[in-house]
Amino acid sequence: MTITHATGVGPTTGIILTDTLPAGTTFVNATPPFTLLGDTVRWDFSNLDEQEARSVHMALSVDSATTDPIINADYGVHSDQAAFVRGMPVMTLLGKLVFMPLAVKSP
Repeated sequence: MTITHATGVGPTTGIILTDTLPAGTTFVNATPPFTLLGDTVRWDFSNLDEQEARSVHMALSVDSATTDPIINADYGVHSDQAAFVRGMPVMTLLGKLVFMPLAVKSP
């Protein structure tokens, strides 16, 4: 995820970026420093100057029983100067395992 301070005059402060793990996933790792609170990953930034951007990454594993698409719909950012802004849902399709028996006959 990338956040950019695209509006306003001067820096924004007290930035908090959060992402709740989608159903059917397990947390693996994230860009440090982060805090894992239950199923929510949180990054705190002291400030962001105008047009400055910060990027973070989060790695998840998909639970073996999960076959439905993974939808990340509960993430966003707020700061001392801005109310919470929710990100657009992101969907990841999962491939399905297909068992195809192969029979070989000799001539």
